[in-house]
Amino acid sequence: MCEDLGDVIHNGFDTYRHNLKISIPFLLYLLLIPVIIIPTAILLFTGEFEYKETIMPLWILILLLVLSLGFIFLAGAAGMARETTLEKRTSLRTMWIEGKAHWLQVLFAAVGFFVILTIGMFALLIPLFIIGDATGSVIIFLVFIPVMLIFLLFAMALGYIVPISIVVENLGAIEGIERGFGFIRSNKRDVLLISLLYLGASIAIELAVVIIIFVASAIFGFEDVIFSESEEYSDLLSLPANFIELVVLYPLFIVLWTRLYMGRTGKLGDMGIEMPPPDTPTDQKET
Repeated sequence: MCEDLGDVIHNGFDTYRHNLKISIPFLLYLLLIPVIIIPTAILLFTGEFEYKETIMPLWILILLLVLSLGFIFLAGAAGMARETTLEKRTSLRTMWIEGKAHWLQVLFAAVGFFVILTIGMFALLIPLFIIGDATGSVIIFLVFIPVMLIFLLFAMALGYIVPISIVVENLGAIEGIERGFGFIRSNKRDVLLISLLYLGASIAIELAVVIIIFVASAIFGFEDVIFSESEEYSDLLSLPANFIELVVLYPLFIVLWTRLYMGRTGKLGDMGIEMPPPDTPTDQKET
């Protein structure tokens, strides 16, 4: 008998709490981005590249490198979540093994997911443009808001589930997307609730950061600077919340989604014991 949603959340949170190293892939990604981009920007500003023809290919190469690293770390984090769900512990070695084995499939799946998401959003927007009269537009708009919210919540879930399915079951990109859609269709309620939990946690982090900054500015007298209407300061204020979400919230929910996926697809037996898994690079590790 699989865990109910409450047990998934409780056990998943406990697993993450005892394996905070799952956050390391996302922290490394944050650290490596400036390491890659800053030297390139310095070379550009110091005049090492005199011709525009050389600048664009360089930035494309940098973008591809950053994207590749991102998907390596994402696949690696999913592999760590799988391992820690089963064995209560994980290692950075798992991150590199799973990341190198699955990053390309996760990348292709992300491209396919982006295309599907774009088509879906345009399909939802079409009625707003077809209805010409004001009354019809208002009605469509009122219906559109909750529909769009539900669509985005399920899209958020699919963005988590697809990489996890690829890593856990050693699938290709297309199979991972198909498995993700099938999983969501079979577990609509739990998927929607976890997506809402993520959304609520994200909003709570944003509000907490704003409150902390407000209190600190009131104490130290930085109101004029902190609450300036300048877009530069506004972007600066969003950095702490974005950091917490990427390094804490996202890996936590990777663990929750992984546990939910493995439990609902028969990869976990009673008491969290793994059912016979497919061959994956992790299974070939040295003991």
